[in-house]
Amino acid sequence: MRKTCQKPKNDFLASMYRQSVPGTLSAPAEIIPSTFAFFDSSMKMMEWACRQSSRPPGSPDPASKARRKYACFRRLLRWICWNCGGRGDLGRTRNGWLIMRIHHGEAESKSALLDRRDWLRLMLGGVVGSGGGTTTARSAQSPAKETQSPAKDRGAPAPAPAPPDAELAAVRDKLDQAEIGPLSTVHSAHYVAIGDAPRAFITTILADCEQLAADYQRYFDSLGFHVHQPDSPLIVIMFRDDRSFGRFFRLPSLLGAAAQGRPLQPAGIYDKTTNVLHVFDWRNVPIEPRASHLNMETLAHEGTHQLSFNTGLLNRAGDTPLCIVEGLGTHGEPRKTTGPSDFGRLNLRRMDDLARIQRRVPWIPTRELIGDDTVLRAGNAARIMLGYAQSWLLVHYLIKEPMALPRFRQYLQAIAPRVKSDRRIEDAQSHLGDLDRLDQELRRYAIRLQLSLR
Repeated sequence: MRKTCQKPKNDFLASMYRQSVPGTLSAPAEIIPSTFAFFDSSMKMMEWACRQSSRPPGSPDPASKARRKYACFRRLLRWICWNCGGRGDLGRTRNGWLIMRIHHGEAESKSALLDRRDWLRLMLGGVVGSGGGTTTARSAQSPAKETQSPAKDRGAPAPAPAPPDAELAAVRDKLDQAEIGPLSTVHSAHYVAIGDAPRAFITTILADCEQLAADYQRYFDSLGFHVHQPDSPLIVIMFRDDRSFGRFFRLPSLLGAAAQGRPLQPAGIYDKTTNVLHVFDWRNVPIEPRASHLNMETLAHEGTHQLSFNTGLLNRAGDTPLCIVEGLGTHGEPRKTTGPSDFGRLNLRRMDDLARIQRRVPWIPTRELIGDDTVLRAGNAARIMLGYAQSWLLVHYLIKEPMALPRFRQYLQAIAPRVKSDRRIEDAQSHLGDLDRLDQELRRYAIRLQLSLR
């Protein structure tokens, strides 16, 4: 009997939690019990009040008191998660965890998960968050008492030292010249972020970066590629919205680009020259559906570029065909919006492009895709998108097909020292085989993938 009463209570608590913290979709079993502490005390009092069959005349109604207490906790939780979170002193909930950041002076800060009493004591005492300075972010996927690398448990090297001050200062100067600010700086184990986005968003995206790096490392290690941790923390610039992003790159906003008739507009950029990743918050783009999904997809694509050039998979100073670079980026695109994800999942969006665009744009020969980077940079917008889809198909085939994977590993190792593009076709044919035959295999592989979804 007790079990049958407990489940509706948990469902009710979960529904109230989702209403208090918009965007939270975790099931009751996935939400950390400490998050429910505020509701449990009130609900227990309400249950006790409901069991009281009578009360003395004129005595206070315990049920009314419980409802007021419940409403107070609900408003308090909502205010903290979204108002304090906007200032960067309290991260939003992720997978049921309420991420608190306790600052110890100006130079030291750490993340912690607090119980209810400590949390209330700190909030009422006004000592949670100190504003300014830098903040250490950590992924909510593996709660710990100290900040650490997601791969630390696997015996990975310790996090690299902070990037040279000159690099970060140069980034800050560029942002100041573009009149972007106020700026926040946040550090994690393998990344450092700067930008005018809210600190809570920066902290959340840095946790996603760490999770992406862990999934990337695990995936390519399992495939036999020789990848390593980045030599120094990677820099990410996070913009408040597409207008701030456009002002930095002298581009129109997404709405402005649509009004000008521009069919393609960058939504995230990894600059190979500066080794800096640039993203913005899609949630601040007007009338943009599935903003959280777009945030993750953009971060996964551009973040995979940054990782591939800083972990030994590709040579940042060498000549790598753009179809391989973008093929790897699109290979890492499909991810869940929170938590770990299997790297290299089937990219349904690129598969849809393959099937849909080919109705009006002819197939791009693999020889042309490898030898000519302009296929992915200029020309008809539909053909560019088809080039991206075929680049995904090429890399997906070379990684997923057991007979092709060893050849792909050897190919990447062979082209790593190459700095000129005059031997692209020869190198590809010597390691990947005859390109015309590979082209036919890719066409058949695309049909097999489409049929597998039926």
